[in-house]
Amino acid sequence: MVYGDIADILCELSDEQAAELFRGMVDYFNTGEDPGFSGAMKFVWIPIRQQMDRDREKYENKCERNRTSARKRWNANASERMQTHTNASERIRMDANAGDIDTDTDTDKDKDTDTDTDTEAVKSAEVCASSVVSHLNKKAGSRYRVTDTVLEQIEDLLGAGYTETDMKSVIDKKCSDWLKSDEMRRQLRPSVLFGSHFEEYLAAPLTGQAAQEQDEAARKERARKAKEEQAAREAALEAEHEAGRTRLSPEEVQARLAAITKKTFN
Repeated sequence: MVYGDIADILCELSDEQAAELFRGMVDYFNTGEDPGFSGAMKFVWIPIRQQMDRDREKYENKCERNRTSARKRWNANASERMQTHTNASERIRMDANAGDIDTDTDTDKDKDTDTDTDTEAVKSAEVCASSVVSHLNKKAGSRYRVTDTVLEQIEDLLGAGYTETDMKSVIDKKCSDWLKSDEMRRQLRPSVLFGSHFEEYLAAPLTGQAAQEQDEAARKERARKAKEEQAAREAALEAEHEAGRTRLSPEEVQARLAAITKKTFN
């Protein structure tokens, strides 16, 4: 895996140093042995090695969670599968002379059941990732794609309980904070936004354009609710008048409506 975060670092290295760094990364990934860089290269290598260690640990933890989840699903469905197979065997014995029984149907259904949950989860993550990356490209004017690395980040965030709305909120906040700076604009990429600081970004308050957009959305929502309440009051008053439950004249009805309108929007 080549990390997007080291792009800026590579720009500062000579071709020989960049090649040496890549060889060291590959060797460390395959063998776990530190390449033993010295001097300036050592300071470049240390944060990369730490990130590789974190990602390896995260991958191993994810694999263990998947294994645990699979075991739970298997145990939860064991009794049902056993009963299904028993029923299928009984039907076969009862209809042995029919000669036209499809004995594979129930078994195939059982085999498919265990994969349904995982398939739906993958589809959900892919849809979420596509929507989130599209939102980032629209906000930042970028052209990022849903790579395997991005999809894995989205899956981890969804697994941790975060939502698509949370991810788009982080994008809005950091675009508002960073778009005005050429240096910080380069940080508007999935590997940064959905990385180790995601929770910190999400908890930060809205500023700038994002805050204005939120205020405008809240104002529109209040106006919408006020209009709905106004329409409901008008309908109730007209129904009351038409049903003869009040003796208001048409002029009085209009005056009552005007008073309600003024009270609602002021």
